[in-house]
Amino acid sequence: MKIRLKITLSVLCLLSLLFGVGGSALITISFNTAYEREKESAFDSYEMVLNTLELVSQISRTSSNSDLSITLEQLQNQGISGMQALRLSSSEKTLYESNTLAGALNNISKTPKPGSCLFVEFEFEGSHYLQLSGVLLVEGTSLYLDAAYDISSVYTIRAEQQAAFYKVFAVLVVACFLLAYSVTWLLTRPLVQLSRASRELARGNLTYRARVDTNDEIGSLAHDFNIMADRIEKGFSSLENTLDAQERFMGSFAHELKTPMTSIIGYAELIRSQALTPEEQMDAAHFIFTEGKRLENLSFKLLEILTNEQDSVRMKRVSLDLLIDDVVNHLRPLYEKDGITLAHKAAGGGTCMMEPVLVRSLLMNLLDNARKAIDGVGAIHIESRVLPGACIIRVCDNGKGIPAASLTRLTEAFYRVDKSRAREQGGVGLGLTLCARIVEIHGGDMQFESSEGAGTCVTVTLRGERT
Repeated sequence: MKIRLKITLSVLCLLSLLFGVGGSALITISFNTAYEREKESAFDSYEMVLNTLELVSQISRTSSNSDLSITLEQLQNQGISGMQALRLSSSEKTLYESNTLAGALNNISKTPKPGSCLFVEFEFEGSHYLQLSGVLLVEGTSLYLDAAYDISSVYTIRAEQQAAFYKVFAVLVVACFLLAYSVTWLLTRPLVQLSRASRELARGNLTYRARVDTNDEIGSLAHDFNIMADRIEKGFSSLENTLDAQERFMGSFAHELKTPMTSIIGYAELIRSQALTPEEQMDAAHFIFTEGKRLENLSFKLLEILTNEQDSVRMKRVSLDLLIDDVVNHLRPLYEKDGITLAHKAAGGGTCMMEPVLVRSLLMNLLDNARKAIDGVGAIHIESRVLPGACIIRVCDNGKGIPAASLTRLTEAFYRVDKSRAREQGGVGLGLTLCARIVEIHGGDMQFESSEGAGTCVTVTLRGERT
């Protein structure tokens, strides 16, 4: 059962209960009030008859009880008594009965006291009557006067009120059902939108949002639902990107293993199956050695990336200029042999928080990439600067540059701008991936600026203090 129908039925039951109890109470109060009014009117009429009989008995003390019967008959015939039936009796016999209704009057089990009146309600031929019984003393003898007063009008009015109440109640129930269902439909319509949005998300439509714009709890729920959907969409998109990156990584990794392994197996088979000259054997051994070194380099790079976990890194305060100078002095002789000038320019000096071994590896990889980008004679310039809470390293070369389409993919594992040239130089496409990991550990960022034929500049910002 839908919630709107549940709410409608609950409201309908509550209204029916309250209206039923209230209407019944009003009808009962009205009936009791009319009943008491008729009772008072009956008592007044009975008292008038009784007083008349007492007056007659006092005037005619020497007369018989027949005078009282005649008086009652006159009162009844002229309608002065207001009673539908009168009966006068003694303890031995009935002295007067006005009609058959009088014969149906009950015999009162309790003897009324003089000056008092007993009331008994009874039915006769489908009508409701009120019997009034009292005692009249005549010459020391107790006579009993019973009278019947018609109160059927009270019950008729109550029946009419009940019939009208049932009709009004039926109309009200129908109207309440229609109005309550309409109101609950309007109130629960946002829940239908939320339900539809949930089903769309379950089907995989992560772009669907609940279109609810209300300033109530349901509106707040829809707002929170949309926020959750946004996070799910972003998380799913991130997961897809991660899976795509993993697939590319596995494909590149398999390709990187296949090429050197094919060369190693091929040359090993050549040495094993054929008689080679010493020169050919040397060439084959050289190729096997070269490809083996490439596999070794690949293994070391992967191991270094996987083992650099941020939680296990301990930062310490290090002089940035001294660290860079040490790397430059170590590499300068090797670079000068290739005709490449290596220079470092410091701006003010200072220390910053870092892991020196990782930062050294970062510099070595950046300088190695810059060296590989230079054909023949060239220059590599390093600039360093220490700021409050961060340090900046900028490595620029005058090499051949990087195409704009490749700038966003430089840190992907195994990605190389010039694959053939990188293979010739022993590159495996993991250097910048490792650099990006080291920068991430230091809470920093790395930016690339390059133009084809004009060189490349890499700007690294390290924020070791954040740890």
